[in-house]
Amino acid sequence: MNTNIKILIVDDNRIKVDTFIGILTSSGIVRENVDVAHFGLEARGKLRQTQYDLMILDLALPMRDGEPPV
Repeated sequence: MNTNIKILIVDDNRIKVDTFIGILTSSGIVRENVDVAHFGLEARGKLRQTQYDLMILDLALPMRDGEPPV
């Protein structure tokens, strides 16, 4: 397995994010290669700046910080 891949986790549930990070790092993925966005516009900005190999995406998340999930 290539453990040098860039991963973006997009989820507003911090417990799930921590769980995903734990699974990935225990599989050998370097923590610095895992980015996190907690809402849609934050994810959009990260996607414009970085090319990711994998994105884990929550389908019901807010567009902006403080908004309800859509």
